[in-house]
Amino acid sequence: MAFVIRFILLFINNYIFVLPQGDGDAIIIEFYAFKFSNLTNLDYGYIFSQGHFFLAYLGSLLYSVIGREPFMFGLFMVVLGTIVVDKVYTASFLLWNNKGIAIKAAWFTALFPQLCLHSALTLRETPVNLFLILAIISFIKYWKYSQGKELIWFVIYIIIASLFHSGVLFVFLGILILSLTASKQNKNNFISRFLLPLIIIVSVILINYWGIGTQKFGGSIENISNQFQIRESMKTMGNSAYPSWMLITGGLSEFWKVPIRYIAFLFSPLIPFMVKNPKHIIGLFDGILYLLLFYNIYKNRKLIKSNSAARGVLIMSLFLILVFSLGVSNVGTAIRHRAKIVPILIILYLPKGSYLYKKPIYKV
Repeated sequence: MAFVIRFILLFINNYIFVLPQGDGDAIIIEFYAFKFSNLTNLDYGYIFSQGHFFLAYLGSLLYSVIGREPFMFGLFMVVLGTIVVDKVYTASFLLWNNKGIAIKAAWFTALFPQLCLHSALTLRETPVNLFLILAIISFIKYWKYSQGKELIWFVIYIIIASLFHSGVLFVFLGILILSLTASKQNKNNFISRFLLPLIIIVSVILINYWGIGTQKFGGSIENISNQFQIRESMKTMGNSAYPSWMLITGGLSEFWKVPIRYIAFLFSPLIPFMVKNPKHIIGLFDGILYLLLFYNIYKNRKLIKSNSAARGVLIMSLFLILVFSLGVSNVGTAIRHRAKIVPILIILYLPKGSYLYKKPIYKV
């Protein structure tokens, strides 16, 4: 079903009419895939520092074999999106030890509108979804099932995801905080307290040195603050732009705006003053879905807190939401960026009446 929905959307986008978000970045990425496939002296340093160019490079590898076939590039994205659905099932099952919960999470993912849409377009959201959920699976296996080697895979998957978008690196900050606050609950105490922080720090240093996915940071992690101020100083534009008063241009004195940006990122255009155009009403449905997800997470907060791995997934999700919320200044971009994180939120979803096994039933 997941594949069929995404395939139909791909067919519509390529042969009937352009889907929402099917223009702009999607067209640019496809064009550069064709351009790269005809170049022999690519600047790999530049490609690996820019998320959309990295996806275009992957597309160029396909084009170098079959020629310029946008439908086949799109089919590649459809396959990735379908794999995401399967991996959400795996992550949910590992986390809660309940097949019923995992099946519902998979269906939620399979039918989630933005995930379906992005799987049919040449946008980097779907690759980020895939490698983030793979990283979360490795984290759960490491944290809950004491498989130390999965920590290395966790780091590898996050690095690959950061090639598509540098904001993913903030997952490392979330897991560092988790290791410092919950290490006593984890069986791998030595790894959690000493080896994990060392691995994360070394990974970040190497990523920064090689410039992997750091374009959003101005080419280096040290430039995050300056790059943020430059972006905030730009005037918001377009019908879906945030009001200018929401921009953080006064440093720490305007820290109070951070929670507003956080809420706007997750739930816009539910906030009334952000609905400026009849087209924005379509986005209301997307915002409602996130509202339902967070209501469920809040309602089941005690169960999540009692599950150390689920608590870790939540902490990493909240850090990702924070960095993405500070990097966007309009509703349309917020809708796209929050879709990068939604598979992780879905595995925290607990349907009403869910039964949780006290002992893990997953064989590792």
